[in-house]
Amino acid sequence: MTDANNDTLARLLRIDDETALPGHSDGIQAAYAFSPEEWRADATRVATALARDGHPWTIDDLRGRGVQEPDRPQRWGSLVAALKAAGVIRLHSVTLHRPPSGDLSGIRVWVGTADAQEVDAE
Repeated sequence: MTDANNDTLARLLRIDDETALPGHSDGIQAAYAFSPEEWRADATRVATALARDGHPWTIDDLRGRGVQEPDRPQRWGSLVAALKAAGVIRLHSVTLHRPPSGDLSGIRVWVGTADAQEVDAE
């Protein structure tokens, strides 16, 4: 590829500063930056509300509160990465989970930070 083509591709795929997640892989950043805006806004709103509650939660809790499945499953991880980078949530624990497929796997459990919980108190 020529330098001109690389430059054009870089401009097309540029992630703006508002959705960039410094320190995260290109894949995580792209999954977040190119998420459908409506899905990202809804998922962020619900996750932030759960963080403010102060109780541990998982992605299943987002689904249980009406957040639709994203067009790509990687968007869940990018959402969590963005909330963690913003200081809204922190890792609480890891637990075993058996989804409908029947395969037992570990999933992360999140909880709101003190900063997230203080927003509700103000």
